[in-house]
Amino acid sequence: MSRRPIPFERCAVLALAAALAGGSAGPGAAQSLDAAGAAALDQSPALKADRARQEGAEARRRGALDAFMPSISFSADRPLDSKYSYSPNAAPTQIGIDSTPRSAPTQLGLKLDLPLFDGFKRWHTLESTTGLAEAGRFVSQGKRQQVLLDTGVAYLAVLRDARSLAYRDAQVAAVARIRQQAERQFEVRDATQTDVALARSREDAAQAQRDRARADLAASRLEFRRLTGMEPERMAQPRLPANLPASADAYAALVQRANPNLAASRLDAGAARAQARAARAELLPQVNLQFSRSAVLNYSQALDQINDTTTRLVAKLPLYEPGAYPRIEEASALALQRAYESQDLELTTLTAARTLHARRRAIGEQAERLLERVRRLRETVRSFSVERRAGFRTVLDELNLRAELADAEVAAAAVVTERDALTLQLAAAAGLLGLNGPGLRRLDTLPPPLPPGPVALPPPSPGASPRARLSCAAASTRRASGRGRGASRSPPRGPARARGERPSRAPVAPDLDGDAETGAPDARLGRARVPVPALRRARNRSRGPMDRRLALTTLATLVAVPSLIGTALAQNAPSSASQATGNAGARIGEAEAKHIADTLAAGSLALAASRLALTKAKDDDVKEFARFEVAEQETIADVLKAMRDQGTPASGQVKAPAEPEVTGQIDAGGKAKLEKLEQAKAGEAFDLEYIRGQIEGHQALLRIQEAYLAGGKDRENLAVAKLARTQIREHLTLLADIEKDLKD
Repeated sequence: MSRRPIPFERCAVLALAAALAGGSAGPGAAQSLDAAGAAALDQSPALKADRARQEGAEARRRGALDAFMPSISFSADRPLDSKYSYSPNAAPTQIGIDSTPRSAPTQLGLKLDLPLFDGFKRWHTLESTTGLAEAGRFVSQGKRQQVLLDTGVAYLAVLRDARSLAYRDAQVAAVARIRQQAERQFEVRDATQTDVALARSREDAAQAQRDRARADLAASRLEFRRLTGMEPERMAQPRLPANLPASADAYAALVQRANPNLAASRLDAGAARAQARAARAELLPQVNLQFSRSAVLNYSQALDQINDTTTRLVAKLPLYEPGAYPRIEEASALALQRAYESQDLELTTLTAARTLHARRRAIGEQAERLLERVRRLRETVRSFSVERRAGFRTVLDELNLRAELADAEVAAAAVVTERDALTLQLAAAAGLLGLNGPGLRRLDTLPPPLPPGPVALPPPSPGASPRARLSCAAASTRRASGRGRGASRSPPRGPARARGERPSRAPVAPDLDGDAETGAPDARLGRARVPVPALRRARNRSRGPMDRRLALTTLATLVAVPSLIGTALAQNAPSSASQATGNAGARIGEAEAKHIADTLAAGSLALAASRLALTKAKDDDVKEFARFEVAEQETIADVLKAMRDQGTPASGQVKAPAEPEVTGQIDAGGKAKLEKLEQAKAGEAFDLEYIRGQIEGHQALLRIQEAYLAGGKDRENLAVAKLARTQIREHLTLLADIEKDLKD
């Protein structure tokens, strides 16, 4: 099994299946390409017409075979009124019996005619009809491949247009958010009228592009319905042939052997040659064996019945048959025509196969680059909000970024669909469509759309500067809150700025918990602000195949590290839990201690199982998940232990827990599950058992976080629980997808 990136590509199917416009996500199973192909084959008028044509070809072959059997006939001749007259008149005799027939007798006869030799005409005719029947079978196979190809392309088109519509919807929502934010900033003189007008113009353009995407989706749905008679609903990402030859020459050789149209063309040319030989047989001698038995009744008054039994050998030598030579020339010319047509078709098909193979390779590489571009643009969008709020970016920058992201997503969706359609064409040319087997797999596809807006940062304290207040996401809430405290009317530091003037671009980091200009720690929280370089390092560390998970882990670390820094600066100031309980000497409360202990216990089981999976798992996705799960659980364990043991010196290095420490935190039930997993045989059984155990363990972790979020008080633990809950939910979705693939 080839290696596939996990976090985005594997989850895209779940999100995009629900995004199909007009499709209802009912409780039934998702539609598959196999089901769509079966429906198309069942109701295709072209295939029904081809089946009728093939029945005629088979009937002609049976008729040519029957020509080797003798022809048998029975005749009966009974006159209704007859009278013979003779000249001179032969009067009946007066004495004796009259033996002269006076009327036509009744005749009965049986005749059998067996051709012994006809110049091999029957044999060549049988060869011709047999070749045409076999060619017809390959023609039917080619039409079947074409129907499956058309259905697959229509299926992919619906998925492509559904993705494009989802991306355009996300673009409209994002631009609408930017426009609303620009309008709010204009009200407080932090944006210009040009910014507002430009945002409104971009919103109109985004809506027009969304309308176009909606029309394209409606058209592709109609085409899919025409081919299959089915409504496209909850369509899953298809599994495509992945065992095609890697080189163009090897693929061309495969097409030369397996292409049904080439096979039909060769057989058709052979049938034409056989028919030409059958035409030349008309000039050869013919020999028939005949057997007849007849009876003449009531021949005369003297003779009542005459019986005749005859066996004869009849030979015929054609000397001249009108039109025989033109028919022979016509059949020979037709055979030569079919031979040249077969050669031309083979040359054209093999050249097209090499071209198609090279184009598929180029489009595949282009799709990889576009998918990487989309991933990089999404990383940029995630980090852009920080720079935007810090004043490094303008409204125009954000509008351009969102437009570029949407265009890149739509372009990537089109190229990915073209790549998959070319894959289907390669398989159809080799007659491989409709064959289920281990050579089918899902190719990389696009992730679901980003949310329309960035994650909102906490609003600044009432005493923060006006610039810090304008850097927060919830501008309307800030204005209402600021006006209530009179903060929005406080004079800004430095020279006054006229209405509509752009804000300065001083390198000020977003104010998380303290003063954005002085950098002093917030006395209420005991934490210092995070400088811009630290955020940049966090963004750089979040890149990679599992960037969302590493980003969440980094954010959890950023939540914990400022707490340790603030604790050092405040000379071990009491935590929020100790302030709530009045116990200044306590580090954490009972609820926090239980939350950390339960999380470490459940996480230790996941860590131990994932370390085991690194050595026994066979599936690439399972091994990749286990590898990142180990790094993730080791980091979370280090963060939680640092929060619990606040006397431990802070360090930027992750200290992975040793094996005895990990197993010591697992309860008896967890140890039993780990022992069962260790006894599982490496391979599919182990992979499935590991994934199911991870699903169960993550469900337990989710319950732990939700229980603490319902009653916890400590700010740092609540932040970690919120991040962990989001991460665990994502893991559960991902694990369900991997489990489904393992069962397929």
